[in-house]
Amino acid sequence: MRRKKEKKKRPAWGVPKGIFLFATPEGWRTSVLTESGYLCGRLDVPINTDPRSASAGCFD
Repeated sequence: MRRKKEKKKRPAWGVPKGIFLFATPEGWRTSVLTESGYLCGRLDVPINTDPRSASAGCFD
């Protein structure tokens, strides 16, 4: 017997409207602006990484 395939649901936070990348003394941080608010996080790149390389880390 096969399992029923689950339909993929869209994330509850909505479609991203903008992505912000900024450096802090602790490392690179991101904020994603969505229809319902912000999602924040930390990038796993070294602190001394240049902004262009750090932004490439956002989309890995």
